[in-house]
Amino acid sequence: MSFLAQPGQLRAATVALGSTSDFTLSYSLSDGAPWLWAVPGSAELKPGSTQTITVRADATGLQPGVHESAVTLTTNAGRTPVLTIPVTLVVPAHRTGVDVGGPGLTDANADAWVGDQAWTPGGFGHLSAGPVVVNKKPIAGTEDDALFQTQRESPGGYRFDGLPAGTYQVELGFAELRAGFTPAAACSTCRSTARRCCRSTTSRPASAC
Repeated sequence: MSFLAQPGQLRAATVALGSTSDFTLSYSLSDGAPWLWAVPGSAELKPGSTQTITVRADATGLQPGVHESAVTLTTNAGRTPVLTIPVTLVVPAHRTGVDVGGPGLTDANADAWVGDQAWTPGGFGHLSAGPVVVNKKPIAGTEDDALFQTQRESPGGYRFDGLPAGTYQVELGFAELRAGFTPAAACSTCRSTARRCCRSTTSRPASAC
């Protein structure tokens, strides 16, 4: 299980625990870091039932970097009495999210995406002013429809100047907006219609994104 959160942000995800036993399954949870916790901390599952466990990661007070821990489930199961869920929390030292072809917004995770712009020395932006395509239809696979309803074709690439030294992760998200396709959000390593997000997670040498 992996989370990405800026300092002060809280992230959460759920895990379904199911019982295939003919007996009642009881469990208790423990976590291995102060930034990590899971609820409910204990419960009993009737045969054939499931329990949703919520795992939360809190980046408040954490230094930028990759933080690793685990949630441990101790049960009365005969074959596998202990289950471990590895959890990774990435806290970026630097983040720039670009709403490609759009004016900028704040998404459902409270992450800010700045408006698209042309590159100027010392700044960031697209290198070629290709046409912007807009599609106001709902976008499948995301809660942030507005972030994926605009795109810039043939942007010539995006350039970011003056980034602090670090190891960067570049994330690209895109949707197919042209007629004849059902709009759906996805991720890719290279696509001109992408939302571009540049994050630094460590202080090891690197300077471009």
